[in-house]
Amino acid sequence: MKTLQVIVRKDSTVEISCPGCKTTRTLSIAGLPKEDKSFIAMCSCNEFFRVELEFRTMYRKETSLRGVYVNLDRGHDKGRILVNNLSMNGAQITIRGSHLIREGHNLQVKFRLHDAAGSVINKKILVKSVQEDIIGCEFAENTGFDRTLALYLIN
Repeated sequence: MKTLQVIVRKDSTVEISCPGCKTTRTLSIAGLPKEDKSFIAMCSCNEFFRVELEFRTMYRKETSLRGVYVNLDRGHDKGRILVNNLSMNGAQITIRGSHLIREGHNLQVKFRLHDAAGSVINKKILVKSVQEDIIGCEFAENTGFDRTLALYLIN
């Protein structure tokens, strides 16, 4: 069964395009419980497909960027990371090797973008979720619009 990922708009609607016939419809999901993040849909062409709801407000780009981290809350524990995806608000990283990172910890991360200039991103992040070696993070500092990061995300 095919899966579509759709972004939930501020007005609780989503735009769904059937993978079979390409018919597009706008649906309200206002009545769905917040914990329901996916459902099975059937198009008028009899195509069944899974719809996964994405509640993020910012575009997230899949990446594979190597870098390093320092855990500012655990005696400056440090190690290597792989940035799995990136947005203007945060990142998902994989920690290489064992770690002591917990939700709420503050990390300093540094990694190089795969852009023409080889730009270096050096940011403080707040850990929002930990699932073994996969860490969900939010950028902790609001230093205004990051032009370098924005250009990387749209290219």
